[in-house]
Amino acid sequence: MFNTYPQAELWLGSLAGLRGQRTWSFVEQDGLAPWIFVQIARRQRSVKETCMLMLGSTAELAQLIEAQSDSMWLEQAYLVSPPFINHSESWLMETLLEIEAVTEADSRRSHVIFKMANGNLYSLEDYPLARVAKSPIIFSAKCHVKPQANGPQR
Repeated sequence: MFNTYPQAELWLGSLAGLRGQRTWSFVEQDGLAPWIFVQIARRQRSVKETCMLMLGSTAELAQLIEAQSDSMWLEQAYLVSPPFINHSESWLMETLLEIEAVTEADSRRSHVIFKMANGNLYSLEDYPLARVAKSPIIFSAKCHVKPQANGPQR
């Protein structure tokens, strides 16, 4: 999903003494697929640090949800979608409310539906939503997002 190149690598991670961290001036997204942009918070001692992650799939988001703890949690999630998904003229970043797995009633093919906070519904497949059987919720902002906590932040 995201490609990196040696010439784009910055040496900031090693300069700052961050072992194992590598920094890039740019990444490339291969293809015109939607991606998920999440804000996570980490608490180390009494300091809260916030960062953003770019996730290429709902499976990666599910792993992040499972990894949540008192020291690392999800504060916000957005879907970044291309025009053919969001039915506009440009890429959009919208607040994600829910991701649901559905199965077509006729063919039994599985799909994912993205529900936005503004009421928009998106899918990677073009099919009538009335013809699907609902399956488990992969992501729910109500269940999986912790409110942004006040406190020290870096």
